[in-house]
Amino acid sequence: MSPDILTAIAADPAMDFLRPALLPESVAPVLARAVGREVEVAAIRGVRHKHGRRCVIDYDLRSGTESTRTLVAKVRVKGVDRRTFTLVRTLRESGFHEDAPDGIHIPEPLEIVPEFRMLLTAKASGVPAGELLHNSEDGDLARRIAAIAWKLHSAGVPSQRTHTVKDELSILGDRFAKVGAAHPELSDRLAKIFERCECIASRLPPVSATGIHRDFYPAQVLVDGLRSWLLDLDLYCIGDPAIDVGNFIGHMTEH
Repeated sequence: MSPDILTAIAADPAMDFLRPALLPESVAPVLARAVGREVEVAAIRGVRHKHGRRCVIDYDLRSGTESTRTLVAKVRVKGVDRRTFTLVRTLRESGFHEDAPDGIHIPEPLEIVPEFRMLLTAKASGVPAGELLHNSEDGDLARRIAAIAWKLHSAGVPSQRTHTVKDELSILGDRFAKVGAAHPELSDRLAKIFERCECIASRLPPVSATGIHRDFYPAQVLVDGLRSWLLDLDLYCIGDPAIDVGNFIGHMTEH
């Protein structure tokens, strides 16, 4: 899969600026700057690619006798996500660093590379929580995931972004409209479901908004023994913490 993704990235005209980052010899000095030592690029893997918009690349690095280390590069055509870079550093300072005694961490952001519109972070190890939840009846894992959400919601890290239940309904309405256009036979049923959702939302009690992940689902949590890693804080904002919990449960129900 990876070679196909790399080929797609290289062929994307909106990502012409990124082509040197796909060659080991030209990207090695950039990665060396991020880790603070000379490195050899052992492998480059395409992880995700959204044509004309963004991509994710993994770099395996070797340095002397040290074991291989992997960096994750997130690239956006419209420019580096500096907001998330600063946010993640703030969250780590608030207790999500590698030495956090509760075992709940966020991977370290390492470097912004403007010429490649790239944000480099350390790659966390572990197994996606969805794989473990799907194959396990261990209630302790569910409690650990709940603790991750609680820690994020309690961190008190501000954001200028907000996301309300009204915003959530607006997204749902837009998706229902697209499904209804593609499948007219479902339009009446979708309209009734959406009306019911609006009714339920109108009866929700007021809550104190907190910092929320806004894309919290099983693949965003890696479990590595007693450690847990929370990934992809790109959509972090202020909102109802139940949005994270509901999103996670919804994904698990679907699976």
